[in-house]
Amino acid sequence: MIRERLLALRERRAVLIARAGEQRAGAAVLLSRVERATAWFERAKSIGRTLRANPLWVVGAVALVVAARPRRTLKLAATAYSLWKGWQNLRATLERFAPSQPPGAYRGL
Repeated sequence: MIRERLLALRERRAVLIARAGEQRAGAAVLLSRVERATAWFERAKSIGRTLRANPLWVVGAVALVVAARPRRTLKLAATAYSLWKGWQNLRATLERFAPSQPPGAYRGL
């Protein structure tokens, strides 16, 4: 009786281990898809870090744009500001409806 129970438990364990392996493989496939989909974001963050480390590049680019087309510079600046404010609003809305951390969670302050 005990031996039969042990055999049943071994079989159950083998099934669970196989299922866990399948789930891990599925999660790996999903993760690789997500990584490919967000690769552009990582590249943009890298560019942003580079520009923060070298602000002279930004100043030079702005000076070049202003020198090349002063009228369009104002339109470009207004559009950039508009996009930035829109992003800030969207991020605030997303954070309100889908917070990255649950309320009351430790935030490492």
